[in-house]
Amino acid sequence: MQLDSRSIEHELARKLAVIMSGETEAAFKSKVWNGVRWAPVRVPNPKGSLMIRDSHLRNSLSFAARGNVVAVSSSMPYASLHNEGGRVVVPVTDKMRRYWWWQYRKSGGRDVRYKAMALSRKSQWTICVPQRQFVGVTEQTDRQLEAQLDEMLEELDIRL
Repeated sequence: MQLDSRSIEHELARKLAVIMSGETEAAFKSKVWNGVRWAPVRVPNPKGSLMIRDSHLRNSLSFAARGNVVAVSSSMPYASLHNEGGRVVVPVTDKMRRYWWWQYRKSGGRDVRYKAMALSRKSQWTICVPQRQFVGVTEQTDRQLEAQLDEMLEELDIRL
């Protein structure tokens, strides 16, 4: 490796992208980010685990080193909402009300939640999505990057 600051910065950015990708993969498997467990799901789904039922979000993430910057992107519009948490305001449509009536009839009139949703006079609902972070830079990321930098400097025979 040459002693060129741009190539060193780019190489460090590539190594950081690999580190971040590994940490993200571990977060999806363990449902923990930086020692904090993800908020549990309110209604369990028999189709699979939270955030990885179909793996669309996890598979959509890309980590690219551009110069001395790591760009993390996803084609899924809800990626940042899950990573940061937040609120979504959803307008209530007639089609939604018909759906809740259908669910109510399907339950044989036992599940009154569906009836309440269908009869609701609200014109919009607010959905609160808790933060379930899966990407970012942590202290562990910094330590791993420092170790990579030390290896690079050792290769170049530079001592600090």
